Amino acid sequence: MPRYPKRQARRPVRRYKKKSSGLASLARKVNTLVRARRQNAQWLNMTRAETNQSLAQFYQYNMCLFSSMTPLFGTTTDDLADPKVLYHSTKVQCRVTLENSVNNEESTTRFSAFLVSLRDRIPQSKFNNSLGTLTLTNGQDYTINQGIAYLNRKIFNIHKTKYFTLTNYNTALTAPAAQSMYGTDMEWSWSMAPKMTIEHPAGNWSALASALDPSKQYYVLVFSDNQTGDLENPDVTISQMANFKRIASA
Repeated sequence: MPRYPKRQARRPVRRYKKKSSGLASLARKVNTLVRARRQNAQWLNMTRAETNQSLAQFYQYNMCLFSSMTPLFGTTTDDLADPKVLYHSTKVQCRVTLENSVNNEESTTRFSAFLVSLRDRIPQSKFNNSLGTLTLTNGQDYTINQGIAYLNRKIFNIHKTKYFTLTNYNTALTAPAAQSMYGTDMEWSWSMAPKMTIEHPAGNWSALASALDPSKQYYVLVFSDNQTGDLENPDVTISQMANFKRIASA
């Protein structure tokens, strides 16, 4: 019986190498575009402050009042002429003092401070969309128990908290005080990165009095167990630095 040479089996063509090469090439192109956008990105710096605000029992500071912010570090009004921007990061420096320009607070006072954002479904009666201010009711939105404030988590996302007590050891202290007494003031800072897009539907983002969407609002809230009947109130000062990121259009 004749013997025939065995046919060698055909090896399948390995096309996956080409596919893999194509994917790698696409990834390189994407990375190049990302790096180019990062290089074209422009950082914008803004600042705002509220100084010597009388704190009867409750004080609020909105960190998203963009129209009230002042350009800083070379940022110009021309840089702000875009409908939207990335709100990248921000820092607030807070100070509470018993020294008041009208009448110093002479009593020991407990304070509760919070950095919060708003829930998505906050009632319209609680939030002023044009001014960005809150209308809070004791017993519904917050409560103060033994000098400590507690917030309603149906309204707020709580990101940071701080509790402290201040005492004015010189009960004869009158306004304005010649010197600060130890324990009569407290300073702290909070930093956070919202990393959210702010967009104006019909203008520049920097003209917004607030972020329009309640869920994009961030606040510093300070509460105290101060007795207001003596007309003596602590003071609050907050200074804010905000950093925005503008991506140059292609």
